[in-house]
Amino acid sequence: MKMPTKVFYSIIDQAVEMSYKGRVYLNWYNEPLLDPRLLNFLRYIKKRGLTAGLDTNADLLNPAKSKELVKQLNDSLNWIRITRYDCDRAKTRWLQSIFKKKVRWTDHHIVSHFSPSKALNPLIKWARNSPCSNTNRIIIGYDGEMRLCCEDIAGNFNLGTIHKSSLKELWYSAKHQKIVETLAKNGGRLKYRYCSICPLGGTKHLRWLKKGGIPTSKTVRTAPPVTRWTSIVGK
Repeated sequence: MKMPTKVFYSIIDQAVEMSYKGRVYLNWYNEPLLDPRLLNFLRYIKKRGLTAGLDTNADLLNPAKSKELVKQLNDSLNWIRITRYDCDRAKTRWLQSIFKKKVRWTDHHIVSHFSPSKALNPLIKWARNSPCSNTNRIIIGYDGEMRLCCEDIAGNFNLGTIHKSSLKELWYSAKHQKIVETLAKNGGRLKYRYCSICPLGGTKHLRWLKKGGIPTSKTVRTAPPVTRWTSIVGK
């Protein structure tokens, strides 16, 4: 399934209307290069004054087939992050040459609720009483459902859908703000079962709290998001 094109454009327009000036990521458990609308989406993001980035395994990029695609990506993307699980040295060198300074690399598996190769219990125990900083973004899945964070794959918090509410209503809903406020405190994860078994640590909320609870660039409370509010729009 894919997010309807009109819905995608509407989300970008609504973000701009909310005075958002930050990043839009075109991936969330998907391979963005598989979507034939990708270049049009990137152009629209740029046209609306926002910056765009994406993560890819680069399987669909190769010298024989990708010359025009790479040109378009270089024109529209602010950065691209490539996982090198299957890239040999020759392909890595080629990717480095075509994307130059825009490319970021990752070679490791990111720990999550579903990590198959990590002992999660020690990480969960370590993180359980820490504030969570992973709510510093808004995620709209391909189905239009808002997710709390990148770990909220199944929509455990029932935060609403872009098909029934505006982006602003979703972002500022009392339910969403209460969850974010709770998770910003030590021990807040224990209030929510899914958060209590999360292995991801986070301390950035402490910086916000030390500023008297005033919304800063990456938090959501009572003021509009500003320059560095991070948005992920899954397709």
